[in-house]
Amino acid sequence: MEFLKTFGQGILYVIISPILAVIFVFYLIYALFDYIVLEILSILLFFGGKNYKADDYETEMLNKVKENYRQQRIAQAAFVQQQMSASAVKVGDDNVK
Repeated sequence: MEFLKTFGQGILYVIISPILAVIFVFYLIYALFDYIVLEILSILLFFGGKNYKADDYETEMLNKVKENYRQQRIAQAAFVQQQMSASAVKVGDDNVK
C-alpha cells in the first residue's frame, strides 16, 4: 500500500511540475517586461525633469502648509517693513520742522 501512495505522489509531481514551470516562466517574462518598461519610463521622466512617483496625500498637505507659512511670513515682513518706513518718515518729518 505504501508503494501505491508513493507512486501516486510521484505521478502527481510529474503532472504538476511542468505546470509550475510554465507559471514560473510566465512570471519571469512578466517581471522582465515590467522592469524594462519602468526603467525606460524612469529614464524619460528623469530627463524630462519630473518625479517618477507622484507625491502622496501627506506630502501634498505638507507642501501646502509650508507655502501658506511662507506667504504669511512674507506678508508679515512686508507689514513690518511698511510700519518701519512709515515711522521713519514721521521721525524725519519731525526733525525737519
